[in-house]
Amino acid sequence: MRLIDRLIGGVLCAVLDASRRILGRREESTGSSPKKILFIELSEIGAAILAEPALRHVRRSWPEAEIYFWIFAENADVLRVQGLVDPEKVFLIRSRSVWTVMVDALAGLRRVRREGIDAVVDLELFSRITAILSFLTGASQRTGFDRHEMEGLYRGKLQTRAVLYNPYRHISANFIALVEALKRPADEAPHLKAPSAIIETSVPRAPGLDSYRDAMSARLSARLPGFDRRKGFICLHADFESRLPIRNWPMPRYRELADRLLALDGVFVAWVGKIRGDGNGTPAHARSVDLSGETTLEELLGTLDLATAVVSHDSGVVHLATLTRAAVVALYGPETPSLYGPLTEDKTVFYENFACSPCLSAFNHRTSTCRDNACVRAIGVDAVFEAVRKRLY
Repeated sequence: MRLIDRLIGGVLCAVLDASRRILGRREESTGSSPKKILFIELSEIGAAILAEPALRHVRRSWPEAEIYFWIFAENADVLRVQGLVDPEKVFLIRSRSVWTVMVDALAGLRRVRREGIDAVVDLELFSRITAILSFLTGASQRTGFDRHEMEGLYRGKLQTRAVLYNPYRHISANFIALVEALKRPADEAPHLKAPSAIIETSVPRAPGLDSYRDAMSARLSARLPGFDRRKGFICLHADFESRLPIRNWPMPRYRELADRLLALDGVFVAWVGKIRGDGNGTPAHARSVDLSGETTLEELLGTLDLATAVVSHDSGVVHLATLTRAAVVALYGPETPSLYGPLTEDKTVFYENFACSPCLSAFNHRTSTCRDNACVRAIGVDAVFEAVRKRLY
């Protein structure tokens, strides 16, 4: 997607913007009540979860409106477990290659037009592809982020309501602003000229968790003799096949944390994520189990829901854990928790506030010249262990 964005995205945006100006098209000039609203958020599981307050805001604002969602196929399971969007109204794009992206995008556009979508909410931060898709849906109301007078990524004026992305507000509040902009006149500039949305401090527990939890409790009992979550059960997410490895806390730190937790009486540890198989993986212990790469999304959620606490560097698992009962201990560095912090009240967030951090942002397509993530490595095992220990006793 980044390759298409970089090579032809800007040109396509300019062409479509010019055609819009020359030929004109039917667009709502004032806010109206949309009947069918399409959300576009392709690439991030965490962002889909952080968008939940915006989807619930739609439910409150237009109770009769139908909600649709466009997302990469590998991320679609998160919508199913959230239970906010009818699976029949989810459009998928396979991201395996440029070809599958193009084929599925065209097929999706045909389906969107058949459905008669009248409003599109583009949740992506300055993605040219989603701006193009939003424009080509034919929806008369389109809201998305715009750079306005800021330096940054050009993507034309393809939205009918160009919302100023506010890097000083949590992303969930930015998403709600996109929804609120649908209620405003199209000639307002920039959107949204209204008080900023109050950040919802938590998201609801995912439906169906009890059954996932029971199934994983039985599975863990079979693999961990004497398993009893009441004595303390910690999930460690050490994912080293991340698309953004710069966010990872070093594996030796995770192993040291596990050793210290397992030294406590009766504490059990489960590893989730994708661990490297190069001899630097998880330490063996009678009260430790490696579930990395072995769970479906539902099974992962059931495991997290059993946990006293989940420890993870900045990733989708941080936000998945907010859908469960677990406390979240999150480690941030290249991105800021001020924007992307977990929506749960039971959390401890570590962020060392380096002068160069955050270096990943909406303005650079989450790319960085950094090859030494000192901001994450500065988070010590002692502090993380203490944050977890407080949840145990």
